[in-house]
Amino acid sequence: MSIAADIRDWIATELTTLPAITEDNFGPASAGLMVRGDPSSAVVKEFIDGSYQGTQQLSFYSRNSDPSIAQSQLESIRAALDKEEIALTGCLAVRIRSTTSVSFVSREETGESIYVTTIVVDYDGLNAA
Repeated sequence: MSIAADIRDWIATELTTLPAITEDNFGPASAGLMVRGDPSSAVVKEFIDGSYQGTQQLSFYSRNSDPSIAQSQLESIRAALDKEEIALTGCLAVRIRSTTSVSFVSREETGESIYVTTIVVDYDGLNAA
């Protein structure tokens, strides 16, 4: 189970106007979206009945030559994830908290600006039998 991949796939079905979100790198395109899971913050508690609870921090990055597009893409993601609970494969409940607003990261030598926003995902589920 990859929370980053599951959230990325959920966003793709909810926000069909956004470009595909890659994991851990932008790829060769000059404009794009990326999600990274912060492994140091990942915590999973497994229980004897097979259920589990976990927390994962995810950062979404947007790169674009037009800073307003990069910012609006991340704002769209934040708005879509601003729900009390969402459904993911293998999870009973998923709660998401935004921990940062959209923030400037850097400007590439080729002219693209990179922005980031971070969320924390809390999830409960059952392990596969």
